[in-house]
Amino acid sequence: MLDSRILSKQISEKFLFFVLAGAAFSLQLGMWLSLPYLDQSMWFDAATRISHGTFPDFTSPTPVHPGTSFLLVAALFMQLPLDPNLSYHIALSICMALVISLSSYVCY
Repeated sequence: MLDSRILSKQISEKFLFFVLAGAAFSLQLGMWLSLPYLDQSMWFDAATRISHGTFPDFTSPTPVHPGTSFLLVAALFMQLPLDPNLSYHIALSICMALVISLSSYVCY
């Protein structure tokens, strides 16, 4: 039988993770939608090309793009029936919120 303190700690860790993920997502989405950043068009265009089926050359010995893992998520979200710009920023916010909440969980 599980000790109630252990069970309580497991629940509080999960709760902390999801609360941080939700808060980080909402803050990141608000920030990315309201503040323009220098290379936004480069990232958006790269994700748009991938969403239309033009994939980078993954067989190259040199890295294709430093953010290819993010671009694939953004391209997937661009397939949704939403505004591509909004889909791109939602994908960006989800990735950032996941990194923030996982980092906080590990440090906790």
